[in-house]
Amino acid sequence: MAQVSNVQSRTLRVLGSLPEAVKTTLSSQTGVTVLEKESKGNGKAKTFVSAEEVSSVIQVLSSNNVTFRPHFYSLFAKFNAELKTSEAEKLNEKVYAVAPDAEVSYSRVDENGHTGKVVVDRFEDYNALRSHEGDVTFYKFNRTKAQSRSNTTQGGQRQPRQQSRQQTTVDAEGFQTVGTKKTYRSAVAPESTQRTEGTSSRGRGRGRPTREGARTTRGTKTSAPTKSV
Repeated sequence: MAQVSNVQSRTLRVLGSLPEAVKTTLSSQTGVTVLEKESKGNGKAKTFVSAEEVSSVIQVLSSNNVTFRPHFYSLFAKFNAELKTSEAEKLNEKVYAVAPDAEVSYSRVDENGHTGKVVVDRFEDYNALRSHEGDVTFYKFNRTKAQSRSNTTQGGQRQPRQQSRQQTTVDAEGFQTVGTKKTYRSAVAPESTQRTEGTSSRGRGRGRPTREGARTTRGTKTSAPTKSV
């Protein structure tokens, strides 16, 4: 069973660009951290602002007409000791052991008893969990590696071409839904082999004989002799 906590995120993501004047104002406040990350897709910077008392940040952004939204960091977990699906709190304890100041807004233990998921609200806690090594490992879902694995079999051999043509969609959390795109051969022969000598330009449909004078493709038919007058 997943455990959800009503936690207000201490990190805000700025939607659009953050003016330099606002950036300077926020950076000068005690306990406020401004992070920027360049997007690989369009090259634009993503800006995140975190603070222990996020209400002051909200006030500055709102007064400058800057659009923002709460931001969270998701991580998957893998652990040696088996946990039940109802023991998400024990997974939270493992998080607090690595990052004591973390706030866990969501956690779950999967049915296999050795994997799960946690969601925290600060980059520093997220980074501490990712770099931790021990009886529990926290990691981010890697889309590139997952897609590579989906194109190979368990033995390491690539699948047949018909199964390797795939359409991929990705949801908000990063899971892939891969649907195999099947290929079909045309039931109609190419036009260069479809017509024979003497065939009318109008198609007669498949399965019907093609006439050429008094003969057909099914056999030769001899007409009755003509009486002379």
